[in-house]
Amino acid sequence: MSAYPHLLAPLEVDTIVVCAGQEPLADLHSALRQRGLGTHLIGGARVAAELDAVRAIAEGTRVAMELN
Repeated sequence: MSAYPHLLAPLEVDTIVVCAGQEPLADLHSALRQRGLGTHLIGGARVAAELDAVRAIAEGTRVAMELN
């Protein structure tokens, strides 16, 4: 049994943001685009030149503002 049962519950969401790793990895992005789903590739997933949280946060903020 999980120590965090609330994390195992299904969520009804419109948007999912995945922030993980330090290598560019666009496999999920490509697969979702092929299915016709709108996606945005930002931060280290787009360009993993260095650890640049400021750039990633700025890109994420811009995308979020465009969604509204």
